[in-house]
Amino acid sequence: MPTIKIIDKRPEKKLKVAAYCRVSTSDADQLASLDNQKKHYEEFIKAHSEWAFVGVYSDDGISGRSINGRDGFKTLISDAMVGKIDFILTKSISRFARNTLDCLETVRTLAVKGIYVKFEQDNINTKDMDAELYMSVVSALAENESKSLSENIKWGIQKRFQDGTYKMVSPPYGYIYEEGVIKLDNEKAEIVKKIFTCGLDGLGGYAIAKKLNELSIPSPRGKKWDASTVKRIQNNIFYTGNIIFQSTYIGSDGKRHKNKNNVDAYYCEKHHDAIISQEVFDRLQKLAELREEAKEAPTKYKKRYAFSGKVCCGECNSVLRHKIQHTGDIKYPLLACPEHIRDKSKCSMKAIKEAALKDAFCTMVNKLICIKNRVLKTMLSDLSNTEIPHCENNESELDRLNSQEALLLEMQAKHNLSSSVILPELIKISKARDKIRVGENIRSKVDRKTALRELIGICDKKGVQKEFSDNIFTAIVDRVVVLSKKEIIFELKCGLRLRERLVRA
Repeated sequence: MPTIKIIDKRPEKKLKVAAYCRVSTSDADQLASLDNQKKHYEEFIKAHSEWAFVGVYSDDGISGRSINGRDGFKTLISDAMVGKIDFILTKSISRFARNTLDCLETVRTLAVKGIYVKFEQDNINTKDMDAELYMSVVSALAENESKSLSENIKWGIQKRFQDGTYKMVSPPYGYIYEEGVIKLDNEKAEIVKKIFTCGLDGLGGYAIAKKLNELSIPSPRGKKWDASTVKRIQNNIFYTGNIIFQSTYIGSDGKRHKNKNNVDAYYCEKHHDAIISQEVFDRLQKLAELREEAKEAPTKYKKRYAFSGKVCCGECNSVLRHKIQHTGDIKYPLLACPEHIRDKSKCSMKAIKEAALKDAFCTMVNKLICIKNRVLKTMLSDLSNTEIPHCENNESELDRLNSQEALLLEMQAKHNLSSSVILPELIKISKARDKIRVGENIRSKVDRKTALRELIGICDKKGVQKEFSDNIFTAIVDRVVVLSKKEIIFELKCGLRLRERLVRA
């Protein structure tokens, strides 16, 4: 009689679950909170038999306003995208991201791969049909809260600017902090005086830097002096004993910008001991102005030839510069990345021959002539079918909507209104904003249509291109991105991005 064995069922595939948590400062209390969150999530996930614990990813002392710098978050997303994670748990949208755009883009990217996120405090699971709409509103609330906190901090700093009590993180070269007070560093102060004296004697930045290096005097960073470091010292009014607070500011993009009447600046006289007089400072500034006026036009930025300002490094995004390479008696015009020239470890992009770029452009134009009827005219027809929504002033309308939103959020905070009360109005505002943005995109299409008409006109008039034309390049190319020594991308004004090989390496 045959022997029969019962075959055990195959083990069910477990859901691979990870968690993400973050605290925004490195305070001891916050770090203790982070440890508690990690422990909670590990125990919570392991308590579900149908789940497989992947790990708890975290960031400490990092702002949620941008993904940049959040290594734990980046690793989480990277692991999810390669199939290590199926489901992510996190406390709230404000912990996950305080930037609506980053949050929505990340969630959408994960959803395409079948990976979903649960925001416990907000009771949102991105697997639900209506999760994205609700999440966009809650995320906007979190972003607004972050901006409000940032504005409060800025307000406090501005108050200290106004009463002259603001303390710099570190004073400029030539000064030190001593018991909370800015005082002269006598040895370095003498070097600052020397830099100003040499400037008044007619020496330029390069000559002064060379002189300091010959004397083995270390620069502010302990390295060799260069002309730009000398110029920064000569242009800094701090050395007169006066100071301008908020000469730079951090914009809504999170980057620092030079203050060109964008925000209030505060001039404080006799803030600290002076190294040079105001008269010496003003004389040197006047001398620099006269020297600048006397320079030839090429030093001031002018588009002297077609490639000026249009060819960019695909690695570091720097604008490539014109350079001449000598091989015996033969000269080769090159386009080189300034970042690579300064520091090869920061950018590995090597220079390309200008002749190779010109050849690639001629090849690209000839291809466009061949596909003119089949591709370009079809694109023009598609763009021509787009209607433009009428709006008198998109910018003022967006300002009005933003003010409405701010008022609603302020009312919620002051009167403790429930989210369910203001949510319908916030959704209306969000939809109205989206409509304006759609209109902006369509207007962009109209600009592309004009550029496309011009491109088709050039293709109609011109035959096969055997030689490079400055006029055609300027008319149709918006930007050139150099990917490598052998490949580039032409970004045309009509919106096309065309890849071409560089034959002359």
